Amino acid sequence: MANIRTIDYKGSDSASAGTGPKGWMFWSGSTTVSNQTYSGLGLELMDTSESYLKFTTADGGDLDLRAKKFYVGSPTSQFISGSSGAIEISSSNFHLTGGNVVMSGNITANTGNIGGWHIASTALTASNIILSSSGTIQTANFQSSLFGTGQGWKIGSDGIAEFEEARIRGTLSTAVFEKDTISAVGGAVIIANATTITGSEISSSETTFSVASSAGFVAGEYLVAKATSSTGFTEETFKVESVAAGQLMVSRSGAIPTMSSGQVIVSKGASGSGFIMLNGSSGADTPYIQMAVRTGSGIDDLETKVMLGDLGSLASSTTFGDLSGQTGLYTDNVYLKGAISASAGEIGGYSIGANKLSTAGFEIADSTQTYAISSSGFTVKHNGLVAASNFAEKFVIVGASNSASYFSNNGGDGVNLIFDGSGGGEVTMNMQLNVAPRLANGTIKPIQDIILPLEATGVKMEATVIINVAGVEFDEGTIAASSAGVTW
Repeated sequence: MANIRTIDYKGSDSASAGTGPKGWMFWSGSTTVSNQTYSGLGLELMDTSESYLKFTTADGGDLDLRAKKFYVGSPTSQFISGSSGAIEISSSNFHLTGGNVVMSGNITANTGNIGGWHIASTALTASNIILSSSGTIQTANFQSSLFGTGQGWKIGSDGIAEFEEARIRGTLSTAVFEKDTISAVGGAVIIANATTITGSEISSSETTFSVASSAGFVAGEYLVAKATSSTGFTEETFKVESVAAGQLMVSRSGAIPTMSSGQVIVSKGASGSGFIMLNGSSGADTPYIQMAVRTGSGIDDLETKVMLGDLGSLASSTTFGDLSGQTGLYTDNVYLKGAISASAGEIGGYSIGANKLSTAGFEIADSTQTYAISSSGFTVKHNGLVAASNFAEKFVIVGASNSASYFSNNGGDGVNLIFDGSGGGEVTMNMQLNVAPRLANGTIKPIQDIILPLEATGVKMEATVIINVAGVEFDEGTIAASSAGVTW
């Protein structure tokens, strides 16, 4: 069929192989040039095997363009160019040059690989990490410690993270930290009932809170929350007015502008209940542990039952005066097992010293001191020596009205004189008899024995009996009437 070509052109095969001349050819139907057969339609411009343009319709069409340099497009809008083994593509949202791609717009892929990551339909995955389209980042082997032994780590789309350990080189700053029922607010840990805000954001004017759990909360209870802002922490106290399932209705000041889902609110007790606070750094007079009970319906109706640590926040509200600057234990009662050791302080109004207890005009001391007991007019040495500036013994007069308290049947034919108080009378070493010794039925009997306050081997005691009545007999004889009034 017809063709137009340079006169010495022998086809693309010989030209690309370098055995024939360069040239060009246009044809329309099948044709043969130097034993090379062409089928329709045609266009061929041939230099070498690395530089030519061919177009045919054989086998459905063929466009073959080869060049050491090329440029297609407009330099001010979009183009494709290539030279020296490099290619550059540019458009309004895409630019490829030097192996780098700069683009804007969307990339959509649900399979493949990129930078060592496998592209899946809803996640990017690597050897042991998953970046989910739902907002979760986790290791592939993650297992929560809530369901046994934990491993790996996870940062959830809900903002909850779980790690084995965390090392923070700078400052960890948070408004609220909660674990189980322990809540930390601004440096102070409150152990009390707690819950979290759920649902949509709560503004400062809203008084109905949707919460994770309303269990345990009652009307009249006070709650506290802390939130962060650009200027620091803001604290607000709420009073529970009523409780419903999953809701708390409160009265409030609106100090916190907004509270989001997850905000922790902690109980500070209703009347008759309370909380425990561990304060390490919030405010002055720290650190301390405090157990407080709410005593009324007012916000300030709190009574400290126990405080351990810096007692300065009690100020002068105690019976011990101003405790500012003092460190110790303050409570109503202490029950201890074991020893108490102290070399200073007070107990029962007595000052505690290294070797003695003392109060105004009186001391009790150990063996390193001169006196075991001493006062302004009375001393007892450790060897038992007693000295008194004014000593008076108890003197009892026994008459008909009280004789039963000082006389007792000795089980034989006589009466005992009771000096030790065991008969219901007073303890004494001096007795005057104004009636003769007798039994309970009034029968007069002789004195056979005396019962002294202390009877023991090696103990010497002297008792005085004044006979002021006739007819008193001893088991060894009778005191004559003329002897009445003498001391025996």
